Amino acid sequence: MTPTKTLALAGSTVAALLVAAAILTGPTAGIPERSDPPQSPSPGHSAEVDPAPAAAGHAGEPQAGDEAHPGKPSFHRPDRTKLRRLIHQAIAAHGVTPATPGSAEPASATGTDPVDSSLALPAPQAPPVPSKELQKQMIGNFFEQANPLMQDCYDSFARPGLQGVLAVGSDLIYDDQVGGVLDAIELQDHSSIVSEQEPEFVECIRQSMLSIEMDHVEGFGKLWLTLNIDFPLSEVATPADR
Repeated sequence: MTPTKTLALAGSTVAALLVAAAILTGPTAGIPERSDPPQSPSPGHSAEVDPAPAAAGHAGEPQAGDEAHPGKPSFHRPDRTKLRRLIHQAIAAHGVTPATPGSAEPASATGTDPVDSSLALPAPQAPPVPSKELQKQMIGNFFEQANPLMQDCYDSFARPGLQGVLAVGSDLIYDDQVGGVLDAIELQDHSSIVSEQEPEFVECIRQSMLSIEMDHVEGFGKLWLTLNIDFPLSEVATPADR
Protein backbone atom coordinates (compact mmCIF):
# COMPACT_ATOMS: atom_id res chain seq x y z
CA MET A 1 0.00 0.00 0.00
CA THR A 2 1.37 3.40 -0.97
CA PRO A 3 1.21 6.52 1.18
CA THR A 4 -2.22 8.04 1.71
CA LYS A 5 -3.23 11.19 -0.14
CA THR A 6 -5.88 13.33 1.55
CA LEU A 7 -8.25 16.01 0.36
CA ALA A 8 -9.96 18.54 2.65
CA LEU A 9 -13.48 18.49 1.20
CA ALA A 10 -16.93 19.28 2.59
CA GLY A 11 -15.47 20.18 5.95
CA SER A 12 -13.90 16.71 6.24
CA THR A 13 -11.23 14.52 4.68
CA VAL A 14 -11.30 12.83 1.28
CA ALA A 15 -8.59 10.17 1.43
CA ALA A 16 -7.33 8.73 -1.85
CA LEU A 17 -5.71 5.40 -0.99
CA LEU A 18 -3.94 3.22 -3.52
CA VAL A 19 -4.99 -0.31 -2.60
CA ALA A 20 -4.21 -3.75 -4.00
CA ALA A 21 -6.17 -4.68 -7.10
CA ALA A 22 -9.69 -5.83 -6.30
CA ILE A 23 -11.09 -6.81 -9.66
CA LEU A 24 -14.81 -6.30 -10.11
CA THR A 25 -16.06 -9.58 -11.52
CA GLY A 26 -19.14 -8.31 -13.28
CA PRO A 27 -21.45 -5.32 -13.80
CA THR A 28 -23.84 -4.32 -11.06
CA ALA A 29 -27.17 -2.70 -11.86
CA GLY A 30 -27.74 0.21 -9.53
CA ILE A 31 -27.41 -0.13 -5.74
CA PRO A 32 -28.15 -3.59 -4.34
CA GLU A 33 -29.79 -3.52 -0.94
CA ARG A 34 -28.65 -5.32 2.18
CA SER A 35 -30.53 -6.26 5.33
CA ASP A 36 -27.91 -5.96 8.08
CA PRO A 37 -28.52 -3.15 10.63
CA PRO A 38 -26.86 0.25 10.22
CA GLN A 39 -23.40 0.73 11.68
CA SER A 40 -22.07 3.74 13.58
CA PRO A 41 -21.01 6.57 11.26
CA SER A 42 -17.32 7.33 10.71
CA PRO A 43 -16.13 10.94 10.49
CA GLY A 44 -15.21 12.43 7.13
CA HIS A 45 -15.65 11.55 3.48
CA SER A 46 -13.14 9.20 1.95
CA ALA A 47 -12.38 7.76 -1.46
CA GLU A 48 -10.36 4.57 -1.73
CA VAL A 49 -8.82 4.27 -5.18
CA ASP A 50 -7.88 1.07 -6.97
CA PRO A 51 -5.88 1.99 -10.10
CA ALA A 52 -6.31 -1.47 -11.59
CA PRO A 53 -8.68 -1.83 -14.59
CA ALA A 54 -11.56 -2.96 -12.41
CA ALA A 55 -13.84 -3.69 -15.34
CA ALA A 56 -11.28 -4.41 -18.03
CA GLY A 57 -13.07 -7.65 -18.75
CA HIS A 58 -16.05 -5.61 -19.89
CA ALA A 59 -14.28 -2.89 -21.86
CA GLY A 60 -16.48 -1.47 -24.55
CA GLU A 61 -19.61 -2.82 -22.86
CA PRO A 62 -21.54 -0.04 -21.09
CA GLN A 63 -22.21 -0.90 -17.46
CA ALA A 64 -25.69 -0.53 -15.98
CA GLY A 65 -26.14 3.15 -15.18
CA ASP A 66 -28.91 5.70 -15.53
CA GLU A 67 -30.83 3.51 -17.98
CA ALA A 68 -30.93 0.49 -15.65
CA HIS A 69 -33.81 1.76 -13.51
CA PRO A 70 -36.73 2.68 -15.79
CA GLY A 71 -39.20 2.21 -12.93
CA LYS A 72 -37.36 4.48 -10.51
CA PRO A 73 -38.42 8.12 -9.97
CA SER A 74 -36.44 10.82 -11.74
CA PHE A 75 -34.65 13.41 -9.64
CA HIS A 76 -34.08 15.81 -12.54
CA ARG A 77 -30.44 14.89 -13.04
CA PRO A 78 -28.76 14.89 -16.48
CA ASP A 79 -28.72 11.51 -18.21
CA ARG A 80 -25.14 10.50 -19.04
CA THR A 81 -26.02 7.20 -20.73
CA LYS A 82 -24.73 8.34 -24.13
CA LEU A 83 -21.55 9.81 -22.65
CA ARG A 84 -20.94 6.62 -20.69
CA ARG A 85 -21.26 4.57 -23.86
CA LEU A 86 -18.88 6.87 -25.75
CA ILE A 87 -16.25 6.58 -23.02
CA HIS A 88 -16.46 2.78 -23.06
CA GLN A 89 -16.03 2.86 -26.83
CA ALA A 90 -13.08 5.24 -26.57
CA ILE A 91 -11.35 3.01 -24.01
CA ALA A 92 -11.91 -0.02 -26.22
CA ALA A 93 -10.43 1.88 -29.18
CA HIS A 94 -7.16 2.16 -27.24
CA GLY A 95 -6.85 -1.63 -27.39
CA VAL A 96 -8.32 -2.39 -23.97
CA THR A 97 -10.54 -5.24 -25.09
CA PRO A 98 -11.97 -8.24 -23.22
CA ALA A 99 -10.23 -11.55 -23.74
CA THR A 100 -12.25 -14.34 -25.31
CA PRO A 101 -12.81 -17.08 -22.69
CA GLY A 102 -10.47 -19.97 -23.40
CA SER A 103 -8.57 -18.09 -26.09
CA ALA A 104 -5.24 -18.63 -24.37
CA GLU A 105 -5.48 -22.34 -25.13
CA PRO A 106 -7.97 -22.93 -27.95
CA ALA A 107 -9.23 -26.44 -28.58
CA SER A 108 -8.33 -28.37 -31.72
CA ALA A 109 -10.82 -29.84 -34.14
CA THR A 110 -11.09 -32.91 -31.92
CA GLY A 111 -11.90 -30.79 -28.89
CA THR A 112 -9.21 -32.51 -26.81
CA ASP A 113 -5.70 -31.32 -27.77
CA PRO A 114 -4.61 -27.69 -27.49
CA VAL A 115 -3.52 -25.92 -30.65
CA ASP A 116 -0.18 -24.13 -31.02
CA SER A 117 -0.22 -21.32 -28.45
CA SER A 118 1.12 -18.90 -31.07
CA LEU A 119 -2.39 -18.90 -32.53
CA ALA A 120 -3.93 -17.69 -29.28
CA LEU A 121 -5.36 -14.18 -29.11
CA PRO A 122 -3.13 -11.64 -27.34
CA ALA A 123 -3.98 -10.74 -23.77
CA PRO A 124 -5.93 -7.49 -23.40
CA GLN A 125 -3.87 -4.44 -22.55
CA ALA A 126 -4.49 -2.75 -19.21
CA PRO A 127 -5.12 1.01 -19.14
CA PRO A 128 -2.19 3.05 -17.82
CA VAL A 129 -2.28 3.85 -14.11
CA PRO A 130 -3.04 7.58 -13.63
CA SER A 131 -0.67 9.65 -11.54
CA LYS A 132 -1.51 10.34 -7.91
CA GLU A 133 -1.95 14.00 -8.79
CA LEU A 134 -4.46 13.16 -11.51
CA GLN A 135 -6.34 10.85 -9.14
CA LYS A 136 -6.54 13.69 -6.60
CA GLN A 137 -7.80 16.12 -9.24
CA MET A 138 -10.48 13.77 -10.54
CA ILE A 139 -11.76 12.87 -7.07
CA GLY A 140 -11.73 16.52 -6.03
CA ASN A 141 -13.60 17.52 -9.18
CA PHE A 142 -16.18 14.82 -8.51
CA PHE A 143 -16.89 15.94 -4.93
CA GLU A 144 -16.99 19.63 -5.86
CA GLN A 145 -19.90 18.82 -8.17
CA ALA A 146 -21.45 16.09 -6.03
CA ASN A 147 -21.72 17.93 -2.71
CA PRO A 148 -24.47 20.41 -3.73
CA LEU A 149 -26.46 17.61 -5.38
CA MET A 150 -26.10 15.33 -2.37
CA GLN A 151 -27.15 18.16 -0.05
CA ASP A 152 -30.26 18.66 -2.19
CA CYS A 153 -31.02 14.93 -1.87
CA TYR A 154 -30.55 15.11 1.89
CA ASP A 155 -32.80 18.15 2.28
CA SER A 156 -35.51 16.74 0.01
CA PHE A 157 -35.63 13.00 0.70
CA ALA A 158 -33.76 12.00 3.87
CA ARG A 159 -35.75 11.55 7.04
CA PRO A 160 -35.21 14.42 9.48
CA GLY A 161 -32.02 14.13 11.48
CA LEU A 162 -30.57 11.28 9.42
CA GLN A 163 -26.95 10.59 10.37
CA GLY A 164 -24.66 7.94 8.99
CA VAL A 165 -22.28 6.89 6.26
CA LEU A 166 -23.40 6.12 2.73
CA ALA A 167 -20.68 3.88 1.28
CA VAL A 168 -20.80 3.18 -2.44
CA GLY A 169 -18.39 1.76 -4.99
CA SER A 170 -18.11 2.44 -8.70
CA ASP A 171 -15.74 2.44 -11.64
CA LEU A 172 -14.63 5.89 -12.72
CA ILE A 173 -14.24 5.61 -16.49
CA TYR A 174 -12.52 8.39 -18.41
CA ASP A 175 -10.96 9.39 -21.70
CA ASP A 176 -9.44 12.81 -22.32
CA GLN A 177 -11.15 13.08 -25.71
CA VAL A 178 -14.61 12.38 -24.25
CA GLY A 179 -14.77 13.02 -20.51
CA GLY A 180 -15.21 11.09 -17.30
CA VAL A 181 -18.19 9.64 -15.42
CA LEU A 182 -18.95 7.04 -12.79
CA ASP A 183 -20.26 3.73 -14.05
CA ALA A 184 -22.73 1.50 -12.17
CA ILE A 185 -23.10 2.30 -8.45
CA GLU A 186 -22.84 -0.49 -5.88
CA LEU A 187 -23.75 -0.10 -2.20
CA GLN A 188 -20.94 -1.36 0.04
CA ASP A 189 -21.43 -3.73 2.99
CA HIS A 190 -20.15 -1.23 5.56
CA SER A 191 -22.71 1.43 4.58
CA SER A 192 -24.84 2.45 7.56
CA ILE A 193 -27.40 4.11 5.25
CA VAL A 194 -29.22 1.48 3.19
CA SER A 195 -31.84 1.46 0.45
CA GLU A 196 -34.38 -0.42 2.56
CA GLN A 197 -34.62 2.39 5.09
CA GLU A 198 -34.00 5.40 2.82
CA PRO A 199 -35.06 4.30 -0.69
CA GLU A 200 -35.71 7.73 -2.23
CA PHE A 201 -32.67 9.33 -0.62
CA VAL A 202 -30.31 6.55 -1.76
CA GLU A 203 -31.78 6.59 -5.27
CA CYS A 204 -31.40 10.37 -5.44
CA ILE A 205 -27.74 10.03 -4.46
CA ARG A 206 -27.27 7.29 -7.06
CA GLN A 207 -28.76 9.35 -9.88
CA SER A 208 -26.80 12.42 -8.75
CA MET A 209 -23.48 10.56 -8.81
CA LEU A 210 -24.20 9.05 -12.22
CA SER A 211 -25.05 12.50 -13.61
CA ILE A 212 -21.68 14.09 -12.83
CA GLU A 213 -19.39 14.69 -15.80
CA MET A 214 -15.77 15.16 -14.75
CA ASP A 215 -13.47 17.45 -16.68
CA HIS A 216 -9.71 17.92 -16.62
CA VAL A 217 -9.08 14.21 -17.18
CA GLU A 218 -5.88 13.06 -18.85
CA GLY A 219 -5.29 9.89 -20.82
CA PHE A 220 -7.83 7.10 -20.44
CA GLY A 221 -8.66 4.30 -18.06
CA LYS A 222 -10.77 2.98 -15.20
CA LEU A 223 -10.45 3.47 -11.45
CA TRP A 224 -12.45 1.58 -8.86
CA LEU A 225 -13.57 4.05 -6.18
CA THR A 226 -15.04 3.31 -2.77
CA LEU A 227 -16.73 6.52 -1.61
CA ASN A 228 -17.64 6.90 2.07
CA ILE A 229 -19.90 9.93 2.48
CA ASP A 230 -20.88 11.25 5.90
CA PHE A 231 -24.35 12.72 6.40
CA PRO A 232 -25.27 15.38 7.28
CA LEU A 233 -22.72 17.12 5.08
CA SER A 234 -20.53 19.95 6.31
CA GLU A 235 -19.81 23.12 4.37
CA VAL A 236 -18.28 22.62 0.95
CA ALA A 237 -14.54 23.37 1.00
CA THR A 238 -11.85 23.52 -1.64
CA PRO A 239 -9.78 20.31 -1.94
CA ALA A 240 -6.27 20.63 -0.54
CA ASP A 241 -3.40 18.41 0.54
CA ARG A 242 -2.82 17.75 4.21
